[in-house]
Amino acid sequence: MDGYIRVMFEATPHLPQWTDLGEQLSGPDSESKRADVLARLQILEDRAKASLYSPDCEEPARLEALARAISHARTIAEKVFQPVDLSAL
Repeated sequence: MDGYIRVMFEATPHLPQWTDLGEQLSGPDSESKRADVLARLQILEDRAKASLYSPDCEEPARLEALARAISHARTIAEKVFQPVDLSAL
């Protein structure tokens, strides 16, 4: 089992969308990319909440769960997408 865990953490992930995002977040326009991701999450959250409070809302429990999930994703993105200062290590 120990060998499996070691291989799991040593393997290079082959997820192009995440690799591309990582490169964009560490590139010269990283601040604008962070702002773009956070703005998109905010728009999604606002849309979910607007639908939730709409008089013709059919599934309020699902929309409320969606709004909470998007809010959590935004909170995680705010923390994870911060630049890392390696000079302090």
